[in-house]
Amino acid sequence: MELLSPQLRAELEESLSQTIHAFFEIRLKPETIAGGSGTSLTRVTDRQLQLATAVLLLEAARSDFDLRADEFNAILGAVRRMMGLTEDEAVAVIRFAEEEVRQSKRLYEFTGLIDANYTSEQKKALVQYLWQVAYADAQLVASEEYLVRKIADLLNVPLADFLDAKIKARDTFR
Repeated sequence: MELLSPQLRAELEESLSQTIHAFFEIRLKPETIAGGSGTSLTRVTDRQLQLATAVLLLEAARSDFDLRADEFNAILGAVRRMMGLTEDEAVAVIRFAEEEVRQSKRLYEFTGLIDANYTSEQKKALVQYLWQVAYADAQLVASEEYLVRKIADLLNVPLADFLDAKIKARDTFR
């Protein structure tokens, strides 16, 4: 017996989808704070950067249309190491990121946050973690390589650093 009519079910699902999307919009929107001389400054929180980073790692794993346990473990390890989180905290960040991935396809929003707020070394480390996620299932497919290259370009990672990160990540799986 169906408790909800199909129309009401569709309306509730749409409402839930909008609520979730609004939640993440607030989570990712940089804060505007008052600066000196009547100017305003934009501040990005650590949580926003964590979420953006986890989204990029998830996208790398999903680019071959198959998120496997070994790829999830590579993401979990990368999130823990990059952000200094406990396993439970890292899982929570990844779960939030999974929801954002389901709700959005705006890769530029995430790379823009990271590009503006990470150092060159942090960006290179992220690219190396992206490669590790891509290599985690023991097969690198063209879509994974394309996505990592695209993200590295959007993060303005120099080609030498991109290639160095790829070699280091590949060597960890040999």
